[in-house]
Amino acid sequence: MVVNQDPFAFDLKQPLLHIGFLIFDLTHTLHQLSENQQRFHLVLKTLADKSKLEILRLCQDQALYGQQVASHLKITTATASYHLNALVNIGYLSMNVQANRIYYETQSKKITSDLQLIQNLFTPKD
Repeated sequence: MVVNQDPFAFDLKQPLLHIGFLIFDLTHTLHQLSENQQRFHLVLKTLADKSKLEILRLCQDQALYGQQVASHLKITTATASYHLNALVNIGYLSMNVQANRIYYETQSKKITSDLQLIQNLFTPKD
């Protein structure tokens, strides 16, 4: 049974789950787990395309604009734009405007952070 207030306190901001005499604050834990799982699914879904992985490698060495990415991968600029936007949306590429061009650069720290999160999800707890 989920209630919106603890019968023993009146200043709670989150609902509590009551089981017998034990009271557990599950909202924060479930919300955090849900966000991590959503992030995990979005990242894996985005990186499932080999073109996106190649874009990350290309933009790691130097910032490139969309036409350059398309030329390197031998894809249309529209397809390159689609992949670039997906990578920007998950934070793996940053955009910098210079001389009417948008340059994309790989954000290695964000990728490393997500890899650490994925590793933590699969590390056995002792």
